[in-house]
Amino acid sequence: MARFTTDFHETFTVRVPADVARAYFGDLDRIAENLEEVERVEKTGADTLRVCMAPLTRGPVTFRGKYESRYYFPAENVLEWRPSGPGNLRMHGRAEFSAQGPRETRVGFRQSIEADIEINWLLAALAGPIVNLEMQRRIRRYLERARQALEAMGRASGTASSRRG
Repeated sequence: MARFTTDFHETFTVRVPADVARAYFGDLDRIAENLEEVERVEKTGADTLRVCMAPLTRGPVTFRGKYESRYYFPAENVLEWRPSGPGNLRMHGRAEFSAQGPRETRVGFRQSIEADIEINWLLAALAGPIVNLEMQRRIRRYLERARQALEAMGRASGTASSRRG
């Protein structure tokens, strides 16, 4: 068994009020909607999701990620998530929301992922960069989908699109 770790950090701005961005990112249904390549997502509590990813094959390695995470607001403008159950993926994350005016919010997003993959030591050395890129790609796609949804909400309320910053 090999353990792979990746860290992802991105800051971006969305043209919706801070309370809208906070509510969106903290909503388990919205989180589930923005995940890709999943077989099953289920709420196991008011603030907890269990996810079973679709199998991912890269060369001789096939991986099916499973995790359970708890999402909570330790402060008004901070969303955090932590592992809350068994799985071969563990995610720790934090999103900070800063109002940049009445209709614009700066989001600082950080996530760390640990993945345990059944693989021999020789393949683990070769697979490390590939696994890291795949985890980063999935996080980026999640954020792209979330930003697109928030942009649509902003347009519906008369504001413009988001931008990275």
